[in-house]
Amino acid sequence: KPRAANGCPAASDAPLEIRNLKAAPETGLSQARTPAWRWMYQLCVLAFSVLVGWVIYDLLRRTQARSSARAELRAKEHSRSWERLKDGARQAAEGASWQEVTDHYELLAGLIFDAIDRAYEVESRSRPRSQLHEILVSEKGLSEPLWERLARLLEFVEMVRFAISAGALTEATARKELARWVTEGEALAGTLDKIKIICRIF
Repeated sequence: KPRAANGCPAASDAPLEIRNLKAAPETGLSQARTPAWRWMYQLCVLAFSVLVGWVIYDLLRRTQARSSARAELRAKEHSRSWERLKDGARQAAEGASWQEVTDHYELLAGLIFDAIDRAYEVESRSRPRSQLHEILVSEKGLSEPLWERLARLLEFVEMVRFAISAGALTEATARKELARWVTEGEALAGTLDKIKIICRIF
């Protein structure tokens, strides 16, 4: 090769040849596509999810329908109970047997306890009055005026139950007052049912 003046080979004007370099292989369409089994797997997962969702929806729908049916049945039973009490109050004033009068007072107290338990779930029948006041007013937030109305009704029922024999209450008074206490009890039960609905919303 011709040498430059300094003794080194002269630079050639020919381009340098690059060897041993391979071009990247082109990606084929078969490599870019998702395998068919993966599509089938995803479709199966989607179908299973839809099926589970439909089963859950149907279960919730049936449960809600049963709950609504039970609530409607209970409402009808309560309505019949209040109608029975109103009829019993009229009969009490007209001379029904004393046993029937006391049975109506017991039914009245039972409906009030049921309304308390629907609203607050406190097993009110098994608790002393002082403990029930503590739970409902101090813990559950029942207003004191509403509690006083409930307490007066329940106390009068107890007077009918026990005070007649002691002479603290006359039979004529118990018969006369039954209609007033039935009206008061129905109003109190309605108020407690409204409280139950508000508690479920919030």
